Amino acid sequence: MICSNINTLYRDPDVFSSRPFPLQKERSINASTLNKMVVQAYQKGIFQLGSPAASSSSSSSSSAPTLKDHEVHIWKVPTERSLEEIAYFSTLLNPEEAERAKNYKLNRDRHPFIVARGILRTLLSYYTGTPPQDILFSYNKNGKPSLTVQSLQFNLSHTKNLALYAFSHTQPIGIDVEDNKHPLRDISELVRSAFSLSEQKQLNELSEDRLTTGFWRCWTRKEAFTKAIGKGFGFPWQNFDVSIGISPKILQIDGDAKEAASWSLNELSLGEDYTASLAIQDHQWVPCLFELDNAAFIQK
Repeated sequence: MICSNINTLYRDPDVFSSRPFPLQKERSINASTLNKMVVQAYQKGIFQLGSPAASSSSSSSSSAPTLKDHEVHIWKVPTERSLEEIAYFSTLLNPEEAERAKNYKLNRDRHPFIVARGILRTLLSYYTGTPPQDILFSYNKNGKPSLTVQSLQFNLSHTKNLALYAFSHTQPIGIDVEDNKHPLRDISELVRSAFSLSEQKQLNELSEDRLTTGFWRCWTRKEAFTKAIGKGFGFPWQNFDVSIGISPKILQIDGDAKEAASWSLNELSLGEDYTASLAIQDHQWVPCLFELDNAAFIQK
């Protein structure tokens, strides 16, 4: 089964859940093509969720992805962009986002935030048919954004030079990606302070050369879940267990194995530089993976 003509890969959901899933590029989406898709979407008032709206007569739209029931669209996007693109994405931000961007003292921190939020607005514009700059967010008490009018669920995570975005119809979803080369000053202290006793025991049994891999697996799996439930670090990380081996799984939540079993936890294989995980409260979901290429968003 192929979700659309331009999705990168599909695998059986059971296989996806049991081992890391390689985001190998079969066909990528050009940034200018996405821009055209967005323009067509909001000019026609297209609402992409489960609709045949992508089947217009234009070549770019005829192969455009449409989000269907039980599908999860995952976008892999490079965030290293030109100054012209960064300036363009800045025009899409609302005042609150612009103020957050200003609070970053260094361009190396400010620019990725601007790009990540600008691309989020671009993708949401495609799915909802709303111009990127007009999209309205509401935030829960832990800071997780949601759309004010539509039920589309989404989540994003970004790290060095890379952002991941996940979209689903109605099921809670969380995604996290981390740079494996990010320096960890005191990994033992991080393990003690962030992970459950069971996870600490598993990690302490690993050899030194496997500890960093185990740490990032555990970290991204836990953060993906807590982002999915909309609590992030507001939910005590010591109160639930995840596996740290190759088969990702939530083992218990506040001692409740049945509640844990309602969640699907998945590892996305992005190569040796990154570790990424996705959590969703749905075992019937179908992954549709897209890679947005590094072409400029600005059309000359």
